[in-house]
Amino acid sequence: MKKLFLFIIVLLFSFNINAQITLEATYPNSAIVSGTKFSVILLDSSEYKYLAIDYNNSSFTLYNMDHSVYLNVTIPIAYYNSNYSIEYISRTLFDCDNTNIEYLLGHRCSPSPCLGGYVKIFRTDGTHIFYSDSAQATFSLAGSSTAQPIVNTPLGTKLVLNRYETDDIMIFSLCGHYYPYYSSNIINPINTDVPNSSSLILNNAYPNPAKDYINIEYILPKGYKNGTLLVFDITGNKVKEFKIDNSFNDLIINTNDFDKGTYIYKVKTGNVISKGKKFIVVD
Repeated sequence: MKKLFLFIIVLLFSFNINAQITLEATYPNSAIVSGTKFSVILLDSSEYKYLAIDYNNSSFTLYNMDHSVYLNVTIPIAYYNSNYSIEYISRTLFDCDNTNIEYLLGHRCSPSPCLGGYVKIFRTDGTHIFYSDSAQATFSLAGSSTAQPIVNTPLGTKLVLNRYETDDIMIFSLCGHYYPYYSSNIINPINTDVPNSSSLILNNAYPNPAKDYINIEYILPKGYKNGTLLVFDITGNKVKEFKIDNSFNDLIINTNDFDKGTYIYKVKTGNVISKGKKFIVVD
């Protein structure tokens, strides 16, 4: 029995040594429990943030990918009895001003007889930019259990709402493009695919210079599922290679495996290879 116990300890220790899963940060009291939500969101084509919502205090916080606080926001409506939810957050979806961030509050109608229900859109500075009474941004549709209200079309991005009092469907044209990257059910996209591009997209790495980790964002060309992220030293020698696919659009690399210095990174998929970009590793 004692030998079996020691074997299990050694086995677990061995798994720990070989694992490439590293605890990066812990957000206390942010689990998906009553009144709180946590997610990763995409504010525009390449700007990722962590989102922590505290409905109990009518507020939410956006964190940078290095886990520093980006923005604390007070929701200008008191929350009680689960009477609304934040369903979309974007930098450019609801207006053309990319210096602001906007978010959509959806208040779902109570069971029959229908009571309440609204859609409101605010900027994070508290400005109220849209209001539709007796409306809902998530609704049932024949042929499917639910239908999500925002979709990108060749004629622009559309917001579809249903009106309780009249049973009308209202279609609104939106200014921006919807980037439906999400990591939990607090944001409800019409399409869970990141928009495909005919060309390979490789964004600037951040933080740069990097001390502990660096994040590299990419979008594989339409029709490609897999690729390789290549890292070279300044003399052109390949030092790292990472397999990637279109299930994700970013890669977080632990820079403790790199010596201090400048590196070039590229993405290759099929016969397509991106132009090289630089990142710097510091002590």
